[in-house]
Amino acid sequence: SVINVKTGLIASNSGYDNRMNMTLQNLEVRSSVNHDIMMRCKEHVITADIGYPLKWNGHTIWTFLNESKNVDTFFLREHITLLSDMFTDFASGPATPYELFRPFTYVLDWKVSKYAIYMNVNDANIINNPLDFNDNIYLSFQGDTLDINVHIPLEAVLRKVNTISYTLSTPQLSMMLDTPPWHTLNNFLEHKEVGRSKDFKIEGSYTYHSEVGLDLVDTIIIGCKGKYMVLECYGFVVKYIISIKENYFGDFTTFKTLEEYTQLFNESNENDDSQQASTIDQEAERKKAFKRIENEKDVHFSFDVEEGRLVLPSNIYDCSSNMSLFFSTLNMDLRFTNYYMDFEADITPAKGIYVDKCDPESVLDFRGYESLERHDLFIDGLAIHGHRMFGLPPEELKYFCKWDLAPGEVDFTGRAEALEGLISSVIKLGFGYKNLENNLLIDEPEIHDVTSVSLVLPKVNIKLDDPQIDSTVVLELSKISFFFIDVSNPRYTERASAVVENILLNVQSKRTGKIEFELQTSVKFTNFCQKNDFAVERAKQDDHVLQHDGPFHRVPFFLREELRNAEYNGLYGAIVPSFSIPDGSPPITSDTIDMIFD
Repeated sequence: SVINVKTGLIASNSGYDNRMNMTLQNLEVRSSVNHDIMMRCKEHVITADIGYPLKWNGHTIWTFLNESKNVDTFFLREHITLLSDMFTDFASGPATPYELFRPFTYVLDWKVSKYAIYMNVNDANIINNPLDFNDNIYLSFQGDTLDINVHIPLEAVLRKVNTISYTLSTPQLSMMLDTPPWHTLNNFLEHKEVGRSKDFKIEGSYTYHSEVGLDLVDTIIIGCKGKYMVLECYGFVVKYIISIKENYFGDFTTFKTLEEYTQLFNESNENDDSQQASTIDQEAERKKAFKRIENEKDVHFSFDVEEGRLVLPSNIYDCSSNMSLFFSTLNMDLRFTNYYMDFEADITPAKGIYVDKCDPESVLDFRGYESLERHDLFIDGLAIHGHRMFGLPPEELKYFCKWDLAPGEVDFTGRAEALEGLISSVIKLGFGYKNLENNLLIDEPEIHDVTSVSLVLPKVNIKLDDPQIDSTVVLELSKISFFFIDVSNPRYTERASAVVENILLNVQSKRTGKIEFELQTSVKFTNFCQKNDFAVERAKQDDHVLQHDGPFHRVPFFLREELRNAEYNGLYGAIVPSFSIPDGSPPITSDTIDMIFD
């Protein structure tokens, strides 16, 4: 390694020219998070321009150009906290006297050649050794070049709030799945690359405050954009993508060793009965004594795709036969706060083509949505909305979750082979998502929350037109709706309803044009479920909603009238959010009609 420092002792027209050049070979960066490697690279070069202008206490811009080769980064959720604390500490401390203050702007440019960012997707974020490829499952993002730019302005004497902006861009991004030797996929999944994108870019900002206050919210903005994006939608790939959200932004943000997880789980089971027996008065005292020790977080995440393709494999471990869905744009928006999560996704009309016995290596090649000459499946768009309500700190457990799905009309016109491949793809997706042979067999603590799911589909049209079949088969389903909710009441613990207002099945001979068979009907059914120990399950759900909704009163209609008493109302406002939070939409019933108009 070599370090060169050049110090300007004589001023020029541009000021005092100070420069530093540093070349580090086989660099390793370790952190106190896991007392192990966070980043390593074959070579790292730093070229710094740290000069001063001629003007007395004039605005100074320091530029640090970093160049790295063969970078491996092992990223944990705690590293995000570590980096945010580092930036906060960088600008903290006592205020500089005005007569000595000099405004600074730090510009960090980092150019990386051959990079790999490993994100751990172990179940429940259980990690014994973050760098052990024989023990961990990784979703990694790799490419040939990566450009990172960070802009840190420190331009005020007394900085109560500061914003750091950043940009990451790469011409081509590959998503790889790395599994340990004991994993089934290590032996059966031939190709590790399961996703690809061109011109991928992440830009955003981090706004933080120098003090803790009621109305002070640290805001993180993350915007992702990509073109010609392809994802092989194996069930296990979808599961591991969701695990990234859970391990880095969800319920398992703190990693634990297996021993620590087992110990905590046993302790929670031993104390479960005593916690359920605690009185509302004791819980109220605990909430009223709540002191804010850090500012609340507000995360805005967006993901935009221009020209995309979702590959639904018809086999479990390869994509040689698949149903490919092509779409023009995909827009996802996620807001994640201490009190709720709101999600919205919109997909433009998609065209599907069934491909049989293709080269698996060519699956990730993509020419674009408009290049399609034919299609077997057409979906007239899809809109998904999700909302989760979080309760008391520090756990912030969810106590209500609502998902609404609104696809457009679905039309399938094709051969029997394509229909069979589509059905097989959906079955394989569900089978792979369970991934029972590789899941860690652990009992997760049960959360007695309320979940609501709704689906509204205007029409499904299936036309089977196969040259090998003498007849044309048409199945038409109109005005389809599905609803599920598991809120307990005196009669049941959960209810599922499905309605298909019109079902038409028609079989017509191709040779004579005569209708050989026709059926028209409708279906409407409702399934009521009552769990074992019905009274106990209902009491647990009531206690969970009562405990976590007490300070907010967002879903009081889920509680029995006798539970909405003086104690429940007295908890309102025990925790004051730094921003307005949306209330749940009450169902229209005779009991809630007055509440809606109030």
